[in-house]
Amino acid sequence: MQTPLQNCRSLTRLLKTFIALSLWTTLSAQAALLTYAVSFNSTSGDNGSGSFFWNDTTSTMTGFTWQFAEGSGSFKDSALSRTIYSPGSARSVGALFYALFTNPVAYWTSTNGLSSASSGYFSESFIGSSGSLTGPYPPDMFVVGYAKGASAATFQMLDLNPSYTLLNAGTITATQVPEPASLALLLLGLGGLLVSRRAIQRGGRR
Repeated sequence: MQTPLQNCRSLTRLLKTFIALSLWTTLSAQAALLTYAVSFNSTSGDNGSGSFFWNDTTSTMTGFTWQFAEGSGSFKDSALSRTIYSPGSARSVGALFYALFTNPVAYWTSTNGLSSASSGYFSESFIGSSGSLTGPYPPDMFVVGYAKGASAATFQMLDLNPSYTLLNAGTITATQVPEPASLALLLLGLGGLLVSRRAIQRGGRR
């Protein structure tokens, strides 16, 4: 027959196994789809915020939205998945955005021939009338660019009617957001281990 101390240790081993399996299952399910928070740091206009989802398995972006004091808007998923023939490894609009928002310096230096001084800048513009944008802001055009050597990508939001009116401009960056379920499971596991450790300590003093 096992002693109370042995019972506590067995329970601890079972708890550790359960936590490990649960954490592995949760992280495996969430590893592909990652959530990113977007910061619009404006030099002309108010700052804004946004978010998008990035699928690490398929290298695709979905759900890219933004909010400003002047209004909100988003990119259609169909536009983000559109194939482009840009320099480097990005083969879709969303993949290009992801590279420029998260690590533009590494992306820029890894592209073919773009380390030369003659290729210091490029931009990708997508006009709302072509079916890329939704929402009231901006009404017509969202521009993303990157200048060689800069620490962040840039954005511009334009109203094309009746002329090119600059609504907002600045730099744009994105950072990954930890998944709430993963954090909750980790805290639960740590709490369970703490409880079992105290139980073992009490059992050892008997």
